[in-house]
Amino acid sequence: MKKIFLFVFSMMSFAALSQVTKNPSVDQQSSLDTRITKIEITKDATIVSFVFKMKQNQGGIQYQINPWGQNPYGGIIQPNQKPPTRQTISYDPNAFLYDRKTKKRYVFQKAINIPVRPEFINIVPDEAYRFSVVFEKLDKGVEIIDLIENKNQQKNQNLFFWNFYDIEINNPAEEVKKNEGILISGTLYDEDTKKPIKGSFAIYTENFNDKVDSLNTSKSGSYSIALPSNDYSYKIYANGYETREDVLNLSKIKSGNFKQDLYLKKIKENVVLQEVPQNREIDAFKEAKVGEIIKMNTILFETSQSTLKEESFEELAKLAEAMQANPELTIRLEGHTDNVGDANLNLNLSLDRVTAVRNYLIEKGIEGQRIAIKGYGGTRPLNKNGSDEDRKINRRVEVVILTK
Repeated sequence: MKKIFLFVFSMMSFAALSQVTKNPSVDQQSSLDTRITKIEITKDATIVSFVFKMKQNQGGIQYQINPWGQNPYGGIIQPNQKPPTRQTISYDPNAFLYDRKTKKRYVFQKAINIPVRPEFINIVPDEAYRFSVVFEKLDKGVEIIDLIENKNQQKNQNLFFWNFYDIEINNPAEEVKKNEGILISGTLYDEDTKKPIKGSFAIYTENFNDKVDSLNTSKSGSYSIALPSNDYSYKIYANGYETREDVLNLSKIKSGNFKQDLYLKKIKENVVLQEVPQNREIDAFKEAKVGEIIKMNTILFETSQSTLKEESFEELAKLAEAMQANPELTIRLEGHTDNVGDANLNLNLSLDRVTAVRNYLIEKGIEGQRIAIKGYGGTRPLNKNGSDEDRKINRRVEVVILTK
């Protein structure tokens, strides 16, 4: 009897230390045969539980595809024919959880009840396989994440990865003790349409000196955050909208609940681009006006990667030289892709590419605080993504002059 009591007590203690989200909402995923059943944040880790079941039709003719195994068997399976046995599953150790707002990755630690590549197991259609994957513990307040098993799908045509996007989880920021803070809640709206939009907040001390907290709204735009009595500055972000900065004066308020709806204005799309000829002198950057957008013609990358091609270095060297010659010049690097493939992967790729450009400039001695970055994926094409040439034009890096 004593042993049973101790077991129950230990289970209750474990539950108290963990944050559980059952059947979390997922905006988009790469496989309909796989479902996330639970996400649990424990004292030391984040545990994601899955169920995988590959369905096989009963009767009729069915095309079978093997995206997980090394040798796709393809072709037509006749009624009552025994399916091939080369269909396999395993988990990729390159997997990570990703918070797009902070750009932070939470790396893979181990897999439970499923082998890790290059090991694998054969599977049987219509049989359910339940397994879990353990990652680093998510920071408090991270409530929307991507789960990327492997983002380089194009390089692994014989494999298919389990990627999930915009997973909503129960992981609120640290709560302020009762009577020691103020709870603020509301909804984020489109300023023109008055429709709710999904966005993110960053809370700073007064004058944006130090970051205090951050949060994401729900898909319906709602948010809530508890803050100690103090004065704050904050920024609100949403994809396709202008960033809003404002102040929050709470120093004279000791406690209470307040509702405050917020509004963002959509970014206008009629942007005028000025292309830079390859022989443009560095003084041209000095002549550029604040807000001007300059398209860099020869900053090129390996296909579906963020690796700079050798022919990029001449123009990048000119940009670095221009910034060295004009110490007051600060810029924002904006990355764009075509719209071929998964939109979220394109968004991440565009950000990875401008990060690579920023790293190059820093290696050339340019201070990091002079270089902001922004990835738009395929959301701002210059041409319709029809021909190869049109898509090539849409794949670009642009420089926005911020200050000079």
